[in-house]
Amino acid sequence: MRRSLPSDMQWWTDPALGVLGASGVDVTAAALRPSPQFAHVVDRFWVARWAVRPGARDATAVALRFPEANVVLHGNRLIFHGILRNRHTMPVTGSGAFYGAALRPGAAVQLIGGGAADHTDRVSLLAQTEWGLRAHRLDSDLWTAVRDGLPAFRAAFERHLRGHRVCAESRDRERIGAIIDRIREDGTITRVRHLTDGFHLSIRTVQRLFLHQVGVNPKWLLRRSRIHHAAARLERIAPDKWSELAGEFGYFDDSHFARDFAETLGVTPYAFARRAAPLPECGPSAESGPKRAA
Repeated sequence: MRRSLPSDMQWWTDPALGVLGASGVDVTAAALRPSPQFAHVVDRFWVARWAVRPGARDATAVALRFPEANVVLHGNRLIFHGILRNRHTMPVTGSGAFYGAALRPGAAVQLIGGGAADHTDRVSLLAQTEWGLRAHRLDSDLWTAVRDGLPAFRAAFERHLRGHRVCAESRDRERIGAIIDRIREDGTITRVRHLTDGFHLSIRTVQRLFLHQVGVNPKWLLRRSRIHHAAARLERIAPDKWSELAGEFGYFDDSHFARDFAETLGVTPYAFARRAAPLPECGPSAESGPKRAA
């Protein structure tokens, strides 16, 4: 049973990680685009830093990550996880940082091995995957690189990608990548038929691409995506009519929307909007990440 979240939880959407919440802890997130030759393998490199505020008790963080596979430097361990379907709520102590590489759709299948569905909701040491000894060398190089920040992390990771089979593009990865990009950009896509019509593919083809390249079915990903889109909207402004917002994201009425939102994030849409802290406007930058406190 999930524990209830602190009433002073502050919420925001972050382009590096997804939807985040924090109570009693300062959080910084930043992202860096990959080099052009690796843009079909890595969506972005990211870092998340945290520090518990002095005197804070029961500091807590919540993350509803974007539905994607990641390679993450977690302390002195290099881990891999596929899509994580549930929000992650954790007590936070001290300070620290995670560095990661968010993989493009389909890349994990060639990089890690196995089928995409084999990695859904699973976290593994990278050394226990097909990378084997290569993972130990990557781990060592990344651990040294992070002393110089995210650009050095990116450079070290990309050095290990050179010559790997994952760098060879494929038609299926190209197609599923275009579909996922459209879903992330357009919150009005709420039905699988929107994908079949928009990309001139059959339902069977779309389902096959999602099963083998992503690891979840398209209906689930569309449902998760509209929660992310709705959170981003609520971060900017609470609607005058909740029913109109619900209808925009494909819900029959506002009660269905509220229930789905609360089950996914652990907070009602109204409470999220009331405690949201939107990102400030900033100019174009390869790496950015405002600080959050709650």
